[in-house]
Amino acid sequence: MKTKISILFVVSFLLIGLNVSANNSGNSEKVNPSERKNAYSSYNQSNVTGTTKNQNGQNSTIDLRVTGTSSGLTNYIIYVEYNDGNSWKKLTYSSVIGQKGKFYVTVNSNTYYFDF
Repeated sequence: MKTKISILFVVSFLLIGLNVSANNSGNSEKVNPSERKNAYSSYNQSNVTGTTKNQNGQNSTIDLRVTGTSSGLTNYIIYVEYNDGNSWKKLTYSSVIGQKGKFYVTVNSNTYYFDF
């Protein structure tokens, strides 16, 4: 008799546990979409102009799109893009050593400097 009660207790406990688990997973699906945090929700896109630094001639410019975020007084770049006339292409960027907030990219063998 005790074993039947023990088995009944264990089965009941498991069923209650499954019910609680199902209710918890159901609650997570009922979260208001505006309350969900997207990993990219805090990123900002900024349009900047990259400029060459030619000593002996005409400087040229390029329009860039920088996606990044800021934390306090510091900005962080996630990626940099330029439009080649057909679509936006991601670029490799580098920071200018010793100059905070100054970066550069190379497009078609030209180096363009920009601030972010």
